[in-house]
Amino acid sequence: MRRLLWALAYLVCMAYPAKAPTYSPSPFSVVFGHCGIRDPCFIAPNNGGYLYEFLQAAEAVNRGDKNLVVINTACGSACVLFADRARERVCIGELAVFQFHKGTRRHWTGFRQYPPEIWNVRFDPSHSSDIDSWVRERGGYPADGWLDMTYQEARRFWRPCDFNNLLPRPDPRGSF
Repeated sequence: MRRLLWALAYLVCMAYPAKAPTYSPSPFSVVFGHCGIRDPCFIAPNNGGYLYEFLQAAEAVNRGDKNLVVINTACGSACVLFADRARERVCIGELAVFQFHKGTRRHWTGFRQYPPEIWNVRFDPSHSSDIDSWVRERGGYPADGWLDMTYQEARRFWRPCDFNNLLPRPDPRGSF
């Protein structure tokens, strides 16, 4: 009888395993990958993505998830909106290029008709007024291709990184 109870308990445990805690990555990690606890965080080349995710990442950075984000590479589309919204915690390197274009929103007719029609609606992104003015002075947000803002132009909007103080210094004794 005792063996039967143990077998029954074993089967119940196997049928209903303990639920593992769910992992919820930070909004910053969803967009830019895992930076861990490293601060500053150097982002890789980024062509943008879903606007909502990048705006969530900017809010997370502004809340203090990261003290400093270094952009020293291409940053396009929604990535630029991130950098604009988190401007106080972003610095740029000499290789930074910000790339602008019209945003795209997908619309569809739903299931009222078959096959459903899907079409794109283009819109101007909602940058801060100073960056928006810079883009409009150069012809506006292109529907095709990119409008590039180089490091020299971007220094008007973002602070340059001081790489001498950002990177850890090697120990003069030769040990780490």
